[in-house]
Amino acid sequence: MRRPANIVQHLSKSLLLVFFAIGMLMPPDVQAQHNNDGRDTLLKKKFEKMHPIGMVIKTNILPIIWGNVPYTAEYRLVGEFMTTRGQSLSIGASYLGKSMLLILSEKSSQNKGQPVLSVNGYRVQAAYKFYFIKKNLRPEGPYLALHSSWSSARIFEKGNTADYYSGSHFNVNILFGAQVIAANKVAIDFFLGPGYKNNKWSEHIPGATKIIDITKFGLIYSGHLKFTLGFNVGITL
Repeated sequence: MRRPANIVQHLSKSLLLVFFAIGMLMPPDVQAQHNNDGRDTLLKKKFEKMHPIGMVIKTNILPIIWGNVPYTAEYRLVGEFMTTRGQSLSIGASYLGKSMLLILSEKSSQNKGQPVLSVNGYRVQAAYKFYFIKKNLRPEGPYLALHSSWSSARIFEKGNTADYYSGSHFNVNILFGAQVIAANKVAIDFFLGPGYKNNKWSEHIPGATKIIDITKFGLIYSGHLKFTLGFNVGITL
């Protein structure tokens, strides 16, 4: 008769052989599922945070209603490009047309003999951003930016291009902002900050140009202190 110790040892070896056989017959995805579920979730989140994003294309449809320059609608396109870890360069270009508010105002007064205006112009802007989270290989998180913008527009009565008003806006700003990237595809950029501005207007008739005194428009518009508050929405590339 075998001793109890030998029987226990024999049973242990038999059980190990059975578990080994079950493990060999088990499909690979079932074998790994239990151990990898938690690890895969963590790796996915880490990958989403570290996934490099080199460029973001952004815009904002609200300035179509009323743009940076009075009476204008701004059709904006901004590209942001990573230059190094934690830094990026933004370059923007806009076409300035007639404000939606001006169009609605003209339509409501067409029967009253009011003239119909035409508006066109452009805007260029640039910003260099310093992100506080420098370990990211993507333009994400809070940042400090040095920003500059130049806008120019002409306003004239439709059909009469010889007589027109021209306005220009120049400003430099220090912006504090934050950019959020959702699902590695959608970017939302919020920003605000103080700056310096210089607005000018002039009236042009054949053979003469008259500088317009903009102090009558109020200190907020004619003064040099500027405060910027805005946002852009875009997609990553």
